[in-house]
Amino acid sequence: MKLAIFIIVVAIGVCAYIESTQQNNRDNFNISQASNNDYVGYPDTDTSKKLKINTKIITSKQDFINKLNKLILSYNRTHLFKSVVIGQAIQESWVSSKNSVSGLVKNNLNLFGIKLRSGSKYKDSPYPTQEYNKKTNKFETVVSSFQKYPTWTDSIKDHYDTLRTLHRYRKVFLARDRKEQIIAIHKAGWATDPNYSKSIISIIEQNRLYLYDK
Repeated sequence: MKLAIFIIVVAIGVCAYIESTQQNNRDNFNISQASNNDYVGYPDTDTSKKLKINTKIITSKQDFINKLNKLILSYNRTHLFKSVVIGQAIQESWVSSKNSVSGLVKNNLNLFGIKLRSGSKYKDSPYPTQEYNKKTNKFETVVSSFQKYPTWTDSIKDHYDTLRTLHRYRKVFLARDRKEQIIAIHKAGWATDPNYSKSIISIIEQNRLYLYDK
């Protein structure tokens, strides 16, 4: 009888320890190890050739979206919503009036309008852009130095690296949904446009990009 009671006590203790360990693991979950299908990954190498994706010819916005999605899906998981990444690319790179990508994409393969950063391994390329002036409450055309990438893959990876390594974007990876995430990106200073996050949310809804988060 005493032996049976001892075994039961030990079993209860082991179960309690296992549960405590699992809870600690959940509490200390590293977002870089996220496996939720709602999140995209980032590339280590150029996969466009492997996937036979011709990024030089874009026939429509949907073609642009499809190619972005295929590239994103080929990577490891991270804590960014696919709809947010594609939405940003559309906002920054798609010119509806021309039914084509912007010159920055054609010439620099820069999908997200990322400007040259100090210590960057990428080349710089001056390019005109619209920046919002808070003093005049108007957009002004200025020439800024943008990063020039060798492939779309590099552009997508650098987009992730920018958000992941700059401290001001830390809240982006704590977002619980796509709207919260794009608002966090905006508030952290990604764009000067005061309506940037609203525009991305609208793009996500209009193009049903939320379906890519399934």
